[in-house]
Amino acid sequence: RESLYGIQLGFHNPKVAKTGFIVGGSVGTAMDERFDVELSLDFYRKSYEETSKIYAGGGGIQPNNEAILLESSVLMLPLMAHARFKVPMSEQFGYPVLPYAQVGFGYIMSWNNYKNFADKIDDSKYFGGFGLRFALGAMYQVGSSSRVSLEAYYMWASLTREEKDAVEGNPVRSELDMSGVGIRLGLHFSMSSSN
Repeated sequence: RESLYGIQLGFHNPKVAKTGFIVGGSVGTAMDERFDVELSLDFYRKSYEETSKIYAGGGGIQPNNEAILLESSVLMLPLMAHARFKVPMSEQFGYPVLPYAQVGFGYIMSWNNYKNFADKIDDSKYFGGFGLRFALGAMYQVGSSSRVSLEAYYMWASLTREEKDAVEGNPVRSELDMSGVGIRLGLHFSMSSSN
């Protein structure tokens, strides 16, 4: 068996936010030439800012002044276990390309921060829930123990939190839908491990 290590960088496009960078790492084991198991942790963050221009007046060279009206950001950390099913092609066709399908399941954590300077609102909320990710991709052999990969995926991530209504005191369930498509480039290394 081989120990596997990977780094991936790409874009994630969730339903509730705009497209942002996602970066992650993984460790795992190659069970055989067709099947891998891995554990991964990814990091996604996207921020939004609303501003209004301020006219300074006067002549000459003036700086560009903007008043920050509100700031909003979302941070997501998916921790997932993956199973990868590979289709070796080098033996049949002589190509160093390894197509694969991958499915992952795990727990996803997210923090949503919101600041409205005009209304003096500063709010931070945590959301969590289980998620599922399905990916299709291919690896290309670049060295004796290294590969590069390109994959496209869809992740189901409907995250929730429960809180009490400020007026009535009734339980309120809030949902943050971080589901969306993504594309990633990866660099993978393998190391033989003794049984």
